[in-house]
Amino acid sequence: MSSMAGFTFVLVDEPSLRDLKNLEQAMLKFLHYIGYLPEENPKSAGYRLLTECFLAHPTRAFTVDELLDLLGLGKNRSTLYYYLNKLKGYELLDEVQVELEEPLGEGERKKTRKAYRLKFGDFRMAFNITLKKAESVLDVYRDNVDHLAKLLKDSL
Repeated sequence: MSSMAGFTFVLVDEPSLRDLKNLEQAMLKFLHYIGYLPEENPKSAGYRLLTECFLAHPTRAFTVDELLDLLGLGKNRSTLYYYLNKLKGYELLDEVQVELEEPLGEGERKKTRKAYRLKFGDFRMAFNITLKKAESVLDVYRDNVDHLAKLLKDSL
């Protein structure tokens, strides 16, 4: 596991998903492999948040209230924010401001609220940022190993 400014990505030596032809099975395994999901449960809030909201509607921005309603979480914001923060940590989401559709009084400005959407409107492009970041972290690990090896050699 590596950690860098809120970035946590689990590297697990697991078999390729290429043999899996079912999207749900492959996605569940993948999300479990990277540490996003604690278990492979298609009914979990985290899985549904990603697949039913952001992947099913990749260009749509969702407010927290919309996500709570869509996922049937009631007022359970902590669960929603847990998974939103994980997705933000992977840099898969953009935070945007959306205008609320409320009637305005005289002289009032449109109200806005924070919303989230899939970065670039494309899972592959969004996840490419995560992969580049993971490569960068691994490069730092390589440099650290080289440095430690040099220190070990110099101390002998």
